Amino acid sequence: ARFEGDRERLQQLGANGVGSLIAMIDELTAQRNQLERDLHAAQAALAESDNRIEALQMRAHLTPYTAYRPDDPELLVGIMQEFRTPMTSIIGYVELLINESVGILGEMQRRFLQRIHTNVVRLSAMLEDLIKLTMLDAGQYRLVREPVDIIELIEDAITDAANQLREKSLTVNLDIDDELPLLNADRESVANIIGQLLTNAYLASPPRSEITVTAQMHPEANGTERLLVSVEDRGGGIAPEDRASVFARRYRAENPLVPGLGDTGVGLAIAKALVEAHGGEIWVESHLRVGTTISFTLPLEPAAELER
Repeated sequence: ARFEGDRERLQQLGANGVGSLIAMIDELTAQRNQLERDLHAAQAALAESDNRIEALQMRAHLTPYTAYRPDDPELLVGIMQEFRTPMTSIIGYVELLINESVGILGEMQRRFLQRIHTNVVRLSAMLEDLIKLTMLDAGQYRLVREPVDIIELIEDAITDAANQLREKSLTVNLDIDDELPLLNADRESVANIIGQLLTNAYLASPPRSEITVTAQMHPEANGTERLLVSVEDRGGGIAPEDRASVFARRYRAENPLVPGLGDTGVGLAIAKALVEAHGGEIWVESHLRVGTTISFTLPLEPAAELER
């Protein structure tokens, strides 16, 4: 149709003369310029779309042509770490309110805020556990070894748990050898192991009962020695058929709780992974209607991180 129209206009040249030819050329030139502008605009829009796609890929830690996987450990850790900032902010503001930094509280208001604070801190700890467990599963958790005083870590763990222990009127007994050698271990990881075992004992223990923490040298069959740490509670014990599930992950709803065990999440699973990363062993001993003892050993010599 366009060519037919151009033919008709060319047939009119004889009548209209050179002026009409010049006008037609000018019009065609204007059309070409408009098409070029439209082409440049389309190319710019395409380039902007490419840049946005590349930016989204970088934010998701994905390379081009890599499929999105919802179970990608790097992506999961990144998402969970994003929750840290608002969680920390909530804890900070609640503490300001509890300390009456912005006004006087009534007794009921204080009690409600303390309950909020306790649960948000617990939620934050659960988030840290999930981050740590995901990194352990992905082989991304690296031990930073240094000389570690196990007695100091045990005392710090008891101090950190003092408020919880006081709530249930629990007594902690220490049975620690006078002279224990320094460990060549990751300080944060060993502190986490002790904290997880102490938390489990606190949760499993009835009010006004005792928890016993033991640290001593443990002889091996080959003549060497390892450090042995045990945490014992009086929580009534775990049935034999349930003991195999002590170190299982119970963050899924279909996993039933283990009677006599305080841990209801992934705390003991993390403790097991961290002990094994140091080349150690962890196990449970329990007697029904008496209590449970969870023990672990750590080598005194440097141990290579286990292959996963």
